[in-house]
Amino acid sequence: MLVREARSIAENWVRRCAENDASVRGATYLGSTPHMDSEDTLPDGSDVDVLLYVDESHESMTDHRRTAVQGLVVDHAAVPSQHMYAMPESVLADAIAAPSLSVPSVILDRDNVLCPLNEVVIREYAKPEWIRRRLDAHRERSYREWINALTPSDPETDGRSVWGPAVMAIATLQGIPVLEPPTVRKSALRFLERCEATGESGLAEKMISFASNSEFTRSDVRSFLASATECYDFALTIHRRPTPFDFELSPVARGHAIDGARELLESKHYHSAVWWIASMWHVAIVAIAIEAEDQLSTFYPRTADFAAALDLDTREGLERKRRIGEQLLEETYEKCRLMLDDSP
Repeated sequence: MLVREARSIAENWVRRCAENDASVRGATYLGSTPHMDSEDTLPDGSDVDVLLYVDESHESMTDHRRTAVQGLVVDHAAVPSQHMYAMPESVLADAIAAPSLSVPSVILDRDNVLCPLNEVVIREYAKPEWIRRRLDAHRERSYREWINALTPSDPETDGRSVWGPAVMAIATLQGIPVLEPPTVRKSALRFLERCEATGESGLAEKMISFASNSEFTRSDVRSFLASATECYDFALTIHRRPTPFDFELSPVARGHAIDGARELLESKHYHSAVWWIASMWHVAIVAIAIEAEDQLSTFYPRTADFAAALDLDTREGLERKRRIGEQLLEETYEKCRLMLDDSP
């Protein structure tokens, strides 16, 4: 499927949503789709990300789902419509929000506010002052929301839930100076590819230590994926009640979750698949714990082995991960600053 065909399908889907639901006030693309050439072929396993802006009458203000539409998977999330009225300065300083609006990305704008915002971000996005502000803000946010949260002050809180997002946050930081839009599933892969291209082997080794285990072979990761897939497919058969991140647990999402992990595994940098496998495995285990607790003994031991191999099974292990993540974040940040200082 060509990118322009995928966009057409997604845009028609948004228009149908808006026709049937007046609470949908606006919509924009997210992710890599708005940055692709319209005549490119949409990569296998890729979806199209759409952000819906909804008012208070919408059924769920934080809805996130994947929907199959004419052979395309539309990954759609909903946020309150107040976000449409964000000041351009706040968007331009946000490493997550700004990239999607740095190119034409508005699909629906009932209130005529998204298009003007999009125009300002397009004009200002690549200016050095905004790149520096995004870099500094994302570094601070990475510490606050993810790195420090790996070892929370409350001993009852499980810091493992932020390890995957921390991997993605550091990879996103590295892409800011080169204006690369953030990606979720391929975040660690992009990081390792950039390190290879610039000869930064030490940085790559730290990412592997943080996002994986340097002793894992490709065969090890393949075995983990097989176990995760078995767990995921069972969870699909029993999943009924809402669970955290269950937009990743559905027949429609399976290609992105499981086939997407396999794509990473077969890449040159197979370690990049590990955190994604862990994320999908966790989503499945949570669903089984809620819907079929008597089956946990079948699936949990292998999950526990995986966590132990990643040094995520104890508070001491999480503290070691936190220290690696902190070093990785700081080294990545410093290299990004040098890159900006050396640019014209």
